[in-house]
Amino acid sequence: MDCLRSFTITIDQVLNFTTAGTNVRVWNAATGNAWTVLDNVSESRFNVQGFKNINVFGVKMQGYCSPIITGTSGAIVEDFGFQMVFGGQSPILGGDFTVNTYGAVISNQPINLTKFNSKFEFSTPIQSANFIEIGTFFAQGFGYQTLNNISLSINASFIVYYDFEG
Repeated sequence: MDCLRSFTITIDQVLNFTTAGTNVRVWNAATGNAWTVLDNVSESRFNVQGFKNINVFGVKMQGYCSPIITGTSGAIVEDFGFQMVFGGQSPILGGDFTVNTYGAVISNQPINLTKFNSKFEFSTPIQSANFIEIGTFFAQGFGYQTLNNISLSINASFIVYYDFEG
């Protein structure tokens, strides 16, 4: 991706999750106070505009997700990530599924970028990209702050690698 251009989309936000909102689950596995967060309601969509279309070759996430520590209570974030969707034309291959128990599709489906898998590259780009959407946020860890509650500070930059079409 050395010859490609890039731009960055940045998220810098503090979010509070609670079991009352149904987007966090907690359990006391040997008093470890494990928790998991799934926020599939929030999204940010960047509409690509300009005099030329772009081809997206990949994306890289850099940043952190850390708990807001209050008094003597806090949490540890083991992993976090975002789901991304690129709108555009994916390479079309001929074929069909004979058995499709998993409901697999050949199209622009969400990709997951996580703390441990922070880079996604396309050998053949998504052509004529018209939007980039940052969707579902997920995180898990242990030691929630107060009963059934976790507040997280999220700072993530998404570096999108592209070139101009044509």
